[in-house]
Amino acid sequence: MTACFKSFDVDGSGAISLAEIKDIIGKMVRLPEHVWRRLMATDEDGNNEMDSDEFAMMLKNVFDG
Repeated sequence: MTACFKSFDVDGSGAISLAEIKDIIGKMVRLPEHVWRRLMATDEDGNNEMDSDEFAMMLKNVFDG
């Protein structure tokens, strides 16, 4: 999980912003804005970034449906 998190944390801040997610995933697939917002729904502290725990939860939600 750490390597995956670091690959999204492009600026090395220790958190992943929606912009960083869009930079990576958006190169592969075009998604409507509401889907991007749903990906960020695991941002429990509301700071508009995901820490490694929130990122892991987001991936779990995506793959577990």
